[in-house]
Amino acid sequence: MSGLRGLLAWPRRRRVSRGQALVEFLAFLMFLLFLVQGVVNVGGLLDDHLSIVYATRQGARTAAVLGQQVNADCAVVGAVNAAMAGLANVKVTKITVYQANASGQSAGPTDVYSTTTSGPPIICTGTTVTPAGTNGYPTTSRNNLPFTEDSIGVRVDYVYTFQFPFFSGGTFAASDYTVMPVNPVGLPTTPTPGAVPTATCGGLGIPCTG
Repeated sequence: MSGLRGLLAWPRRRRVSRGQALVEFLAFLMFLLFLVQGVVNVGGLLDDHLSIVYATRQGARTAAVLGQQVNADCAVVGAVNAAMAGLANVKVTKITVYQANASGQSAGPTDVYSTTTSGPPIICTGTTVTPAGTNGYPTTSRNNLPFTEDSIGVRVDYVYTFQFPFFSGGTFAASDYTVMPVNPVGLPTTPTPGAVPTATCGGLGIPCTG
């Protein structure tokens, strides 16, 4: 009788064992997919980050070279956009041109051009930046005199959209910046030397003779 019970219970035990193995496999598969998703997302973000840093350098270099020219900010926006043209997962939400302090941060006056993640892109059309920004650091106020020239910074705020969204959150917001000194207009004029002092003898102010 006990042998018959064992034979009848054997298929049930096999079904339980198969169900447990299936649950374990699905749990391992979910973990593996999550791991692959993380590697792809982080790898894509780091790769695009290199291009974003390059874009801030191009923007700062443009601002430094153009200095007080009227279309300097428009050219900065164009340089940033050109460097980030191939980044399908990145949306620029703000471009800031600012006077930088010794640590590279904003020291006061700034020009800010911003948009939203769903709004129009920040672009340069002719000599005009759209959408229009706040002009707190006009080009005419940027010091380009040698040895006292401004340090000008360009900061790019952006939102990165993950290729494989993590659960409910699929974006990452960050910013990068670069600071460069404004190119000086020219070298300072060589100072005119003063009159050559007359040699004196004995410390009495009497000119030496012979």
